[in-house]
Amino acid sequence: GVQPQTILKALCFVNPPGKNLCFSNAAISCILNIPMMKLLFEIKEKEFHGNSVLEQIFSLSKSTNFSKSSTENIRNLVQKRCFEAGQWTKTFDDNRQHDTGEFLLSFFEHLFNEEVIPISFREKLFGGLCQNALECKCGYKEEMQIQQMPAVIPIQISDESIQTCFESYFLSEDIDWKCP
Repeated sequence: GVQPQTILKALCFVNPPGKNLCFSNAAISCILNIPMMKLLFEIKEKEFHGNSVLEQIFSLSKSTNFSKSSTENIRNLVQKRCFEAGQWTKTFDDNRQHDTGEFLLSFFEHLFNEEVIPISFREKLFGGLCQNALECKCGYKEEMQIQQMPAVIPIQISDESIQTCFESYFLSEDIDWKCP
């Protein structure tokens, strides 16, 4: 049978004048619509204490009036965590198009840095693992380290459909590489 499509509920967070929050508003709205994240909030609520990123996202998930809620605190918190970790280039508030992807990647990185969320839950949430491989024309193949973190992959929109953009992203690519 046909699976029903999931419809995102628009969570319209406030964007005060002079604040660049549209990227974090969009990202948090999407995160709060992921069914597995909702389940996480229900089953792990007591374990959030001490993980300030989880506490903030949980607080936003419990909001009853999103038009009076703001993602400014969580954006500032994730940015502070980036600076504390020595990630000085993670600014994601410079009014450039990559802000949403950069914020999402940093959010997930600092969310999953803590052991509150088990690896099995992460795999259910994101559907598996990621691994790149380099293969030489001589047949030598080197597989890169498996990544368990979710990856925010920027895909160049240069075609007529999202499907063809995904397909072109996953094509192999010729690079300069010194085969051992």
